[in-house]
Amino acid sequence: MGGARQIWRRVIGVPAAAVLLAGGGALALAVATAPPASATTFGPVDPTIPDGNPNSLRDILENQVNNGDTVTLQSGATYQLTDCSDVDIDINASVTINGNGATIKSTCTTNEGGVLDTSDQLTLNSTILTGGDALADDGGAITDDGGALVINNSAIIGNHSNCDGGAIYHGASGPTTITNSTIANNTASGVGGGIHVDAGQSLVITNSTITQNTAPEGGGIDTTIGAKLVYTTLVDNTNGSVPGLCSLAVQSSGPDAGKEHPRTHGSGVTPQQLAGVNLNIENSGGALSSFGTVIALPHGGTNCAGNGTEPLTNTSSAGYNYSDDASCGFTGSTDKQNGSDPLLGALGANGGIGPTRVPQTGSPLIDAIPIASCGGGNGLAGFTVTTDERGITRPQGAGCEIGAVEVVPPVAVVVQPRFTG
Repeated sequence: MGGARQIWRRVIGVPAAAVLLAGGGALALAVATAPPASATTFGPVDPTIPDGNPNSLRDILENQVNNGDTVTLQSGATYQLTDCSDVDIDINASVTINGNGATIKSTCTTNEGGVLDTSDQLTLNSTILTGGDALADDGGAITDDGGALVINNSAIIGNHSNCDGGAIYHGASGPTTITNSTIANNTASGVGGGIHVDAGQSLVITNSTITQNTAPEGGGIDTTIGAKLVYTTLVDNTNGSVPGLCSLAVQSSGPDAGKEHPRTHGSGVTPQQLAGVNLNIENSGGALSSFGTVIALPHGGTNCAGNGTEPLTNTSSAGYNYSDDASCGFTGSTDKQNGSDPLLGALGANGGIGPTRVPQTGSPLIDAIPIASCGGGNGLAGFTVTTDERGITRPQGAGCEIGAVEVVPPVAVVVQPRFTG
């Protein structure tokens, strides 16, 4: 494309509605607000333009977009962030990124910043974020200090924050919605190895895999507002020491007055290595509401807790949840707690944009939800859930699977007899 700016003008504005977005072999529902009739679509952005140059992804997101605009990435491309003087991309408008399976990768390991930083509404579709290393801030991949955060059909893998939210930090007034996505192998020196949400209207996670993340508290998720989990696989997260713990410093003046920025850093790590501290989710406010969700395989503590080592006391089950200890309060008549190993396969490419963990033969998660009850989480999700994380139709067998992945039974091979005359 020779670095030329590629823009298509919208002729008709999209009405406010629930919009179905396809990507990476999966289907997700995102609640979208109507963009202005003059909203612009940029792209597909040329991934060969050096980071920071005119019409690069950074330049478009930092300098060209306005509220309601959409930025489209080239299918399967990798956009490398190499401008380590600036590090993360600072988005100054409410935008949608349609990734088409593309990767945005930070290559910087010095200075402040992760991958994307915004104080506005951000919708991320079919995009992979990796390599973020927020050495002096929250959010290894995404920092959102304002507006709604919507993540569909995406994967956020291998990021680090010296503070809170190894993959995602959302400290804003809007809701956080994560659908058909994988958040894996992220680390935080503060709380929330995968996700940290400390403000906003709601945290809703549907058909998503959150695994192998690490933090001193809330290895998978740390939330102060509660969470709604529907068909979620929240497993194998770790309470552990992560180098680079920072301490908070509230800015007293300027545009960031009242915010806990910038950060000051200690020379060592002092994680809460307390007996029984939670691993998979720490919820210090609001209810943990769930349907068809597996929370299991914690490393170093319990699956669920309130604040620190306090027990989780506010659980609302919509049914058919599974845990391998009693810390999550899954006591409904169709729930199972203190269960056996859920027998999940290794994290791997099983279809869809991100890696997933498939229940193996003999798993107690398989067909655990009767077909008539497969839609029991629709109210929590805010839409009718008919597929798994990868877009595979639910059910595939005699019932629906608990967790993000529906098992597709093998096709029977019929061998016809041969007759010889």
